[in-house]
Amino acid sequence: MPPIALDDAPAIAPKTLDVGGCVGSPSHRASWLVIACGFLIALLILAASGIGISVTNVGPLLGLAMALVGAEFYYTAYRAEERIAATCGTLATLIAAALLAAFISHASLRLGAANIDAALSGADLALGIRAPDIVAAFAAYPAFARLLGVIYSTAMPVCMVLALVLAAGGRRARASELVFSFTFCIVLAATVSIGFPALGSTVHHGIEGIAGLPKSAGNFHMPIVDYYRNHPSAVFDLAKVEGIVTFPSFHMVMALMAPYALRGAGLASMVAFVWAALVTVSSIVIGGHYVVDLLGGAVTWVAAIGWARSADRKTQGTA
Repeated sequence: MPPIALDDAPAIAPKTLDVGGCVGSPSHRASWLVIACGFLIALLILAASGIGISVTNVGPLLGLAMALVGAEFYYTAYRAEERIAATCGTLATLIAAALLAAFISHASLRLGAANIDAALSGADLALGIRAPDIVAAFAAYPAFARLLGVIYSTAMPVCMVLALVLAAGGRRARASELVFSFTFCIVLAATVSIGFPALGSTVHHGIEGIAGLPKSAGNFHMPIVDYYRNHPSAVFDLAKVEGIVTFPSFHMVMALMAPYALRGAGLASMVAFVWAALVTVSSIVIGGHYVVDLLGGAVTWVAAIGWARSADRKTQGTA
């Protein structure tokens, strides 16, 4: 047998890590850029509001996020365990984004910006749709309204778990898209609420406690709003956090995230579309949103996912 020349040996391409929601991809880097911007905004809010922070419950969550970043780095640089690193990086990003958005939206209530409910209600009327009419229609079916109450509360957990499943399952590109859209949209929504807060359609139109709806539907956030706006020594506390951002609707963003991430997944995709439709309706009936809030959330998500896909495609094309 003739000797085999080394030049004839098949080339082995070096393994490239694609970790933590695609470490090194534009959308992964952009997620952390958004978090960095959110951190600067949070510092400004902290200084302007003078609010305190409950270290006993915020500290451990912040520590967990930092530990996960460290684990992502370790499993990227030293162990090359892509899926473990991806899962750690994904969870760290989601925690950081959600924590920053919660602080920005709640602490900024201390600044006393005027509510924009009248403008949002007027926008709904211009569209020819009244959120109170939608609420009243579903209140006629108490059992379905209770189902909407359950579905509304699942939005955040479902999106977070889905991102982790995608990352752990090796679907890093989709995890990256989902994580960036989550991060960008939640921080943007919180930032918008600094200057444009609102109490929501249910409170604005005085239809709280309507028969047939779950208790506190549409006004569950009011004790929290009152605490941060009016308590003389309010402290940011995770036990006193609710979904208080009205425009744009982050629930609408989450309703779009899940089915898009599961596109082409057969039965799971169909279930996600049904779930998304219920989340959308529940955002008005249970969350007290205006219709224009949902449109704002949809536009925000389209912009985020459009940028993520375009940027990642350009990177793949030049790799």
